[in-house]
Amino acid sequence: MMRSVARRRLVGLSVCLAAAFAAAPSGTGAEEPLQFKVEYTKITAAFNDAIRGKTGDVANYREAQAARDTAVAELVKRAEAAKSQEHVPLAMAYNLLDRRDDAAREARAGLAEKKDFLTYTVLISALTFDDKMDEAEKALAEAKEAMGETERYASLHQAMVTGYQRLKQNDEAAEHIAQVLDGMWSSVVSTPDRSSKTFLQYLNQLSTVEIQAKSAAKILPILEKLEKRIAPEAADNKKLEPIAAALKAAKDRVQAAAG
Repeated sequence: MMRSVARRRLVGLSVCLAAAFAAAPSGTGAEEPLQFKVEYTKITAAFNDAIRGKTGDVANYREAQAARDTAVAELVKRAEAAKSQEHVPLAMAYNLLDRRDDAAREARAGLAEKKDFLTYTVLISALTFDDKMDEAEKALAEAKEAMGETERYASLHQAMVTGYQRLKQNDEAAEHIAQVLDGMWSSVVSTPDRSSKTFLQYLNQLSTVEIQAKSAAKILPILEKLEKRIAPEAADNKKLEPIAAALKAAKDRVQAAAG
């Protein structure tokens, strides 16, 4: 009975996703051009609707994911046939399908037209998942040069952390963790209930991984700065006390590694 229900649910979702693009014209000879972003958004929205409120339902998630990926793959085929120039949404779709080289190519084409945070995010994600960390570092530096220094780079540094950790390159990962912590600072102080958990997770990683002296010397000034900034804040807000304690522990650990 449960399998029958699961099959009906998958079929229903597949139909829903298919309907998101089936009505659109197919082929380059159609009267109406393919609106890739619009159709891609419909598919991802249908996926989100299918998993909403069903946290922990692994079977439902996998079924929804399979239906979404099938729909996106078909949409991408149409886009390739139509020689779509919607580079950024195409890059996002290629990333979703694990076609990292294609994703990076389309993201770079998008950046040639307009340099923005979303497109750099897609590019760096594609490069880090493909273990091309040198190229990802160059893309991150280019993003900062193009858009200026702002705290929003924390998410890009998070992508770098994930890439380096997957390659077990702890020192490089640790250097980017410090940048994530620095970038998250304002949100931790303003909304500790929402942001402190992630902040503490990154702090704990700095406290447990082996770090060489060279990397420790780069990380230590950031932690010292954060420790000084949190002292007066924690005095007025008890929710920040665990973060203050974790910062001190991480700083002491890194300081020992720095020698």
